[in-house]
Amino acid sequence: MVRGRGVPRLRRTGRGDVVATVVVETPTRLDKQQTELLRQLAALREEEEPVPTVDGRPKGVFDRFRDAFGGGR
Repeated sequence: MVRGRGVPRLRRTGRGDVVATVVVETPTRLDKQQTELLRQLAALREEEEPVPTVDGRPKGVFDRFRDAFGGGR
């Protein structure tokens, strides 16, 4: 849930909350060609070292969601 980032409230100030369900399907078996394609994609997106941090600690999945949806701390 991302508080205060939803649609504007009727007859009041402020915004509602955003409730999202995320379904992630992770492939369990990749052949060599698929693995190489994923490595190429990561290189193009400059994600070869995906270790995002916040204040010196690793950034968790919810921190990344908050960043993606424009929420702040």
